[in-house]
Amino acid sequence: MPPTRTAVYLLALCAAALSLALLDGRLHHDEVHQYAEPAHRMVWGYGTVAHEWHRGMRNTLGPGALAALFALARALRVDGPWALFAVRHGAVTLLSLLALRAAMDHVRARTGREDLARYAGLCVALSLPWAALASRPLGETLSVCAALFALRAQDQPRWTLLGALAGLTFALRYPAGLLAAGLALPALARPRSAARFALGLGLALAALAALDLRAWGAPFASVTGYLRFNLLHDRARIEYGARPWWFYLACAAAFAPWPMALGLKGMRLVRAALPALAPLGLYLAVMSLVAHKEPRFFLTVIPLVAVALACLSEGLAPRPLGGGPARRAGRRGDPRVVAPRELSG
Repeated sequence: MPPTRTAVYLLALCAAALSLALLDGRLHHDEVHQYAEPAHRMVWGYGTVAHEWHRGMRNTLGPGALAALFALARALRVDGPWALFAVRHGAVTLLSLLALRAAMDHVRARTGREDLARYAGLCVALSLPWAALASRPLGETLSVCAALFALRAQDQPRWTLLGALAGLTFALRYPAGLLAAGLALPALARPRSAARFALGLGLALAALAALDLRAWGAPFASVTGYLRFNLLHDRARIEYGARPWWFYLACAAAFAPWPMALGLKGMRLVRAALPALAPLGLYLAVMSLVAHKEPRFFLTVIPLVAVALACLSEGLAPRPLGGGPARRAGRRGDPRVVAPRELSG
């Protein structure tokens, strides 16, 4: 049996802390230039400005939330460098733990198996690529957390909340709008659910438009700036390089939690895994067509891969027949081992 949920959370927390220690506090420069520095500038009035902020390619949702935490820390006079480091990474770690809980709840709701839910959570927690992201203020981390919350909203179902979370997934990282599109599919089955989903999505997009209006002087200015840079002018490929279409297949072979399949048995109908497979498949298919690719763009979907594998399984694989001394003694005819027929007699 997998460990308890509390043990899964503790393992996830330890893995994230170990990642912070081993990687010297930073996995990617976007942690600093897209989140920490803009948030610092909002609270203290100074900080570096990366080219994305000069070009208007980012919205202030993520940095604004981090700035609120920084402002609270400043009010409490907890504003040293290490304190702010703990604030930003601690907040993201807590969010990732809540998202891990949502993922396990989703597996249990789709399969009716608490053991499968805990096993999927354990595989995510011990996945080194995810552990490296789980405490990082990055769009990849924050957007997949929102997507996992959206998966849980599908189970209840709460279509307005699902729409709002899909919009939040998009706002936190624009390519994650592909995840949001996959999450929308169950809501489109009936007009009433589609209308409620559209309401939640509309509220989230209206908030994004208001943020851009205040920051850049026009609604959705950061969205259009991002699309111009990456698609219209193809600057991401020119400045940062291109990779072949099969790059994310290689990332899947290297990073996805395939070893967890060794602990699973059988396969149920794909319908149980469809809520996770739809956003996962759409995201990887479209992102494979984009020239500029990075491993971290794949790492964001590792929890979805684990959730899909768990939902596809019929249960956990039994222990091998040769695993225990009682079984070996029974095969030798040891009289201490009583057969079920003798017990019933």
